[in-house]
Amino acid sequence: MISFRNAFNDKNEVREIWDYCFEDSKEYQDFYFENIYKDKNTIIGYENDKIIASLQLNNHIINLNSINISCPYIVGVSTLPEYRGNGIMKKIMDEAFFNISKSNNICILMPIDHRLYRKYGFEDISDMMEIKMDIFSLNNFKKKDYSIEKINDINLLELKNIYLDSLINYNSYAFRNDKYFRNLIKESYAENANIFLSKDKEGNYDGYIYYTLSLGKIFIRELYYKNINSLKAFLNFIYNHNMQAKEVIINTATKNSIRYILKDLKNISMKIKPFMMGRVVNVLELLKEVNIFETLDENENIKIKVIDKNIKNNDSIYHINKNTIFKVDDLNYDVLIDIKYFSQLIFSYRSVEELLFEEKLELINKEKIQILKKLFIEKNNHINEYI
Repeated sequence: MISFRNAFNDKNEVREIWDYCFEDSKEYQDFYFENIYKDKNTIIGYENDKIIASLQLNNHIINLNSINISCPYIVGVSTLPEYRGNGIMKKIMDEAFFNISKSNNICILMPIDHRLYRKYGFEDISDMMEIKMDIFSLNNFKKKDYSIEKINDINLLELKNIYLDSLINYNSYAFRNDKYFRNLIKESYAENANIFLSKDKEGNYDGYIYYTLSLGKIFIRELYYKNINSLKAFLNFIYNHNMQAKEVIINTATKNSIRYILKDLKNISMKIKPFMMGRVVNVLELLKEVNIFETLDENENIKIKVIDKNIKNNDSIYHINKNTIFKVDDLNYDVLIDIKYFSQLIFSYRSVEELLFEEKLELINKEKIQILKKLFIEKNNHINEYI
């Protein structure tokens, strides 16, 4: 019989499963299991004292509706090959939801296969734009009194300030602290990656880039900048690798300035890629936490029925008015929506109109449409976390 529990001195066995299921290098695994992994955040499935499945719930903070919210990031979902196809993943996800719901209202993950996680109530909540080009497409940018310098451990504060200042106009993004950036530097060593800062002529740091260079390609995982001159300095910096690389791939926010300053878009590939999935684990407490009801007038109210086949506590009708939110035992409601699409609304990833058009939201009481649109407003998201 398969049982589940939190890990306790099980790191080596968990790593063995990780090593089989994922194609990470030994150096990257060393980094992860020495700096990120924690037994207390790990759920294991075992049979006859043998660990056969595991996942981690790594701690992150997501800024949602201008409020920092604790948010587990599900990573390392893995099962030994001889136990696959026996429903173990559903059981370990149920165990994860139970653990998360003790103290958190949302969770996120980066999917290998979107179809797999939609079964558990997850849906896309943040995209990435991938810009792919020949490196000579960047031959018209100049540094203009900028210097570029390699990161060192004393630049942590600059990294954090650049990151947070760059994302101030976004709705959903990960709040990063000093510890995160210390680990990011260690991660760059494990990935054989590089982190450089840009500095203006007054000596102010106002941008950073995280990239790898391999097999004639530069892959830019992060590029954050406070102003357009910092961005142009980095594009010039990338171009000056033209003897080492021919192709440049930039992963960036869907709302970015890069696409507007490139000179020849005809020969440049740009595509939106779904990147992060999320789901609400406790609907009632999350609605309270993000103060969603404060947007309503005194005489406005709405009843939303949320369908959640995985977390029974969520499967309910929620009465929202100006002053409070509570569950009701009622046969009448104004809106019907599955937890997947409710999660997209609360993360501000999709609009009410889009979900209505696609018949992913049923408006029973059409007079409530304006109230619904007041509560859920589409905004820009950018969650660029890997572990």
